[in-house]
Amino acid sequence: MNQIYIQDSPNDFFFSSHIVRKTTDHLINTRGWITDTSLVFSNESTDIEKKLILSKISKLPIVKTIESHYAIEDYLTKDLDESDQKMTLSLWEDSSSARRFISKSGLIRSIVYLNSMEMDAIKDFKQQVDSFCFPNKCNIVGTIISYNEFSQKILNTLFSSLGLSIILVTFILLLIRNPLTLKEAYYVIISSVWGPFVLLSFFILFKIPIFFVSCICASVLIGLAGDNAIQFIFQSKHKKLNSSVDSMKKASLIVTIGMVCLTFVFTLSPIASLAKLGILIIIGFVLGYIGDIWILQSLLSNTSKIEDISDHSKKA
Repeated sequence: MNQIYIQDSPNDFFFSSHIVRKTTDHLINTRGWITDTSLVFSNESTDIEKKLILSKISKLPIVKTIESHYAIEDYLTKDLDESDQKMTLSLWEDSSSARRFISKSGLIRSIVYLNSMEMDAIKDFKQQVDSFCFPNKCNIVGTIISYNEFSQKILNTLFSSLGLSIILVTFILLLIRNPLTLKEAYYVIISSVWGPFVLLSFFILFKIPIFFVSCICASVLIGLAGDNAIQFIFQSKHKKLNSSVDSMKKASLIVTIGMVCLTFVFTLSPIASLAKLGILIIIGFVLGYIGDIWILQSLLSNTSKIEDISDHSKKA
């Protein structure tokens, strides 16, 4: 699991030519920030503690600027005498703009503007803010924070769904394996899961980052992995397994080509993650066909050769 990389960002949902990406790029180029979060203080923290925490957060590399009621009040009362300061602060506190920072219940929040939406950067940012806020002085919240917490579950979801799917496929193939021998059933299972495992190996070897939609790809491929094997097993009730694979490999190829053509529609999507999903599933279909036909035939052929050699030896 440590060899698999998660690289997910809401900004990567669209291609660079899409209007959404152009808008976010414009924000980062003109304002220096791309998203924002809210730092909500508890009533237990004092003004000194709040200002100290804000000062620490402002020094983090991902933070472009912080908008707080302290900074606004300092700006409004700058160069004013004491009586004017009190009047100005009174008007400010009664205004609707102040509700963005101070709720009617007295909770205070500050808006933190960030220059990145990369999940690794957001994760580090949240961990640092949590350490500044300990114990229970404040809490960082927002859409990007919730999405980050969600994205951290991607890897666990991938492996749990992949593992469960493999168990279910294996169980089904063993359940209907008659009249196959245990060795033939083993070969069928190995060839069925070969494609998804090779695709997963590509992620590890070539350091291909996993994103939210990758989890869908793994489950879909495993779910389809046993389809050819089931047909081979049913055909083997009337002929040998090797012969059933030979008789059905053309039909399997036609079905694979059809699924590839249908999945190609995903690659035309303006949403980058869906286009990537289409490419991954197409690769998975091709690898699945190789495993279901070529790998299985190779295993069965080697077994037949070994059995023939053994028979000749016994006769000799």
